[in-house]
Amino acid sequence: MNDVLLSIIIPIYNTQDTIIQLADNLKKLNFDDIEIVFVNDGSTDDSMKVLRYNFKDLHSNFKYKFLNKCNGGLSDARNFGLNNSNGKFVWFIDSDDLIDIKSVKIIYEFLSTHQTCDLLLFSYRLFESYSEINHTIDTDNGEFHYTNSEKLLTKLFLRQLDNYSWSFIACKSLYVQNNIQFPKGRNFEDYATTYKVFSKSKKPVVFSRITYFYRYRKESIVHSSVKLVGNAKDILFHSKVILKDLDNSLLARQFVFSFLLYAVNSLQQSRTNTSTRLVMVIDKKIRAFHTSDFPLKKKLIIISYRCSLYKIIKKWKLKNILLTTIDCFKHN
Repeated sequence: MNDVLLSIIIPIYNTQDTIIQLADNLKKLNFDDIEIVFVNDGSTDDSMKVLRYNFKDLHSNFKYKFLNKCNGGLSDARNFGLNNSNGKFVWFIDSDDLIDIKSVKIIYEFLSTHQTCDLLLFSYRLFESYSEINHTIDTDNGEFHYTNSEKLLTKLFLRQLDNYSWSFIACKSLYVQNNIQFPKGRNFEDYATTYKVFSKSKKPVVFSRITYFYRYRKESIVHSSVKLVGNAKDILFHSKVILKDLDNSLLARQFVFSFLLYAVNSLQQSRTNTSTRLVMVIDKKIRAFHTSDFPLKKKLIIISYRCSLYKIIKKWKLKNILLTTIDCFKHN
């Protein structure tokens, strides 16, 4: 019998300004079969010092541990935490977000009494400041509904359901027995893994109550050109794997198309030759798979996308022709 029902895994990297709020959150979970696993992913600030100070006087039954490792990125830290966790269930939480304690207690009681459940999804809300939380907490206790993996995958692939790893609690065995790991050194790790977890679930449950609060940061919207190009390359990499895993199915192609379209839109912030060339590569990938069986709405999106893409490529080609002509004049 496993002594730990739930392991909450939290990668830490330079979040000293926000980690105190999550720490205060977690200290209210006074269950002796829940463990908190903090994974220090090579932080260079005082994040771990803040955590150690806040957890030093807790009662002896409160299970938590601090793991230290060299910086390897979010995926690597999650894998490290997963491998060093003891719970029947695991839940990955980002260190600058928050959870609703009442919801977690309700979920805890449910998981304790429903042994066949192997995956539990819940609602979430965005927030910018801590003061917003009290205004978005649900007043009722929510409801639990059993579903199946086929329905979950359909909603996920049609983007009716988000794929964030913090938006569900899963049996650790779903990861371990199916060799599901987060892709080290790559972004969009949830895009690469959540569909695998959903597909292996035998008894998924959806909980209607808000449980997670995702911190919305305006500054995170704008990335450097290098970051944008890197993200797009990772999306391309994951997309290839997903299409192969799912036999190029209609739902898989719609899923991949939505992420490729996201990559194109993001790259338009960059306006560099590298990003424009990458847009052309992505377009080639999109044209390579069959879209005639897409729903009408998706077909209209593709037409709109290709019309705008044509303008981008045309502009890029004209710019390069002009620069080449100027360069010729300089050398003559």
